[in-house]
Amino acid sequence: MKKIIGIALAAALASQVFGFSYSGRCHSQGQMPWTFNYNSRGTPDCANEFAQLTTALATWSNVSGQWYRQVRGANTSQLNYGYDSSVLAVWYHSSYRSYGQNPWRWGSGAIAVNVYWYSGSLIVHNDVCFNNYNFSWSDSGASGRMDVQNIAAHEFGHNLCLNDLYNSGARDYTMYGYCSYGETKKRTLHADDIAGIRYIYPNTGVRLNEFKASPNGGDVVVTWEAAVEINHAGYNLYRREDVGLGAEYVKLNEALIIGNSPYTFKDENVVGGVAYEYLLEAVDLNSHKERFGPVRISMPGLKATFALAPSYPNPARTEAVITFTLPEAGPARLTVYDVSGRRVATLAEGALEAGEREVVWNLTDDRGASVPPGVYFYRLETPTETAARRLVVAR
Repeated sequence: MKKIIGIALAAALASQVFGFSYSGRCHSQGQMPWTFNYNSRGTPDCANEFAQLTTALATWSNVSGQWYRQVRGANTSQLNYGYDSSVLAVWYHSSYRSYGQNPWRWGSGAIAVNVYWYSGSLIVHNDVCFNNYNFSWSDSGASGRMDVQNIAAHEFGHNLCLNDLYNSGARDYTMYGYCSYGETKKRTLHADDIAGIRYIYPNTGVRLNEFKASPNGGDVVVTWEAAVEINHAGYNLYRREDVGLGAEYVKLNEALIIGNSPYTFKDENVVGGVAYEYLLEAVDLNSHKERFGPVRISMPGLKATFALAPSYPNPARTEAVITFTLPEAGPARLTVYDVSGRRVATLAEGALEAGEREVVWNLTDDRGASVPPGVYFYRLETPTETAARRLVVAR
């Protein structure tokens, strides 16, 4: 797990490139909507800062042609940023230090800072911190103050993984990295800001009612039904054997699958006793791609083998479904550990029946407390075999 600190907006002028700049990281569709909780103290400078924050969230969420969504959550008493269960928007103010808030640590020229944590290329947590030590705030674009909606729209753009722009030609862009008192132009997205979010989170215009795989004799029949197909070119179907984290998906179709919903694809190249996962990829007329699934199926016909399947969804926000197979009845244990090797939760233990079994982890520890976001490992153990896999909790 890694952390980036200090994606900040500053009060100055400089020069670099413009268009849009992308960090290479992003959110997954399974994390949507991304929910910000507001520290209940806000800023003492104005009365409507929370409404301004929510409007800034909606500015990015309302862009057509992309699937990313940011929304307001609950008020919280949390005062300091941190990798925890609450994605936070908070003002740092000297009068709040008596309540346990740390001092502003990013320099007097930083108006606001977005701090985010990521695993691989996936964002798993972020907090937005506003500087009330060195700047005063307004909800109406008042002179001599920083406008809440103006600054918040920029910082929420960083949560989308757009970088700062510094060329003077980008002065009117929301992601321009500098700001002046009373400025409100960052409230409205520039065409290049919009192009950036569409590039990172393209919406192919496909919505599915159903995607499933079923055994049919010695074959697998994959079916899917689309509720919506806008700007749609066709589908690709991918399959992999469920043999571990290193298995790669292989495309099954040579040309795009086209036609009318519902769709059917017969996979004749399967083996009895093997588990398979299928991914569906929708492709639009602009070559944007969006994936659905995976769906998993275990082919009958052979004696079950010891197996621990990938959890889903992964990342998990409310629960994780874990499937495992035991070749014979006997003692077994399924446990969850954090990255330090500390056991967090025991999901199954004792004499278990042979065959496939599904367990739902509600993302709590053995005491019933919610676990914080992060990377976890779940392990299946019998007297003769052991297997482990990785999952990410992203609240």
